[in-house]
Amino acid sequence: MSFHTTLAIVFIGLVLVFSAARLWQLRTKNAGMVDPVWAAALGTGATINRVFVTIGGASWGFRLVRHFWMRNHGKPEDPRYRAFRERWGKDASRKMFWFFQLQTIVSMPLAIVFFVPAYAADAAHPFSVGRAS
Repeated sequence: MSFHTTLAIVFIGLVLVFSAARLWQLRTKNAGMVDPVWAAALGTGATINRVFVTIGGASWGFRLVRHFWMRNHGKPEDPRYRAFRERWGKDASRKMFWFFQLQTIVSMPLAIVFFVPAYAADAAHPFSVGRAS
């Protein structure tokens, strides 16, 4: 799969994930659950690279999701998000939607650390993105 196709899939996936988190927030009135969502193997690079990217990324992501979930689930809304809601007043719902979508934009550069090794053609040379092995 091409790098650009994967990038588009990741972006669309993040939009969907953060939209689902937004729906959860609407139901629970607790924006703090966006934190666990912060916490992916479509590359064409060397198999060993993709395996380690998947294992490393999944381990890190699950650990982070668990940490934030335990910190936020069943608890009152984080004061930061409550302050946003109060400051935004009647526009809070619309602005909170865009706040959740901003997480998509912020997450995309973080995904680069997964793209480079996942697309490296040679396991010995992880910066040889796109080079034939």
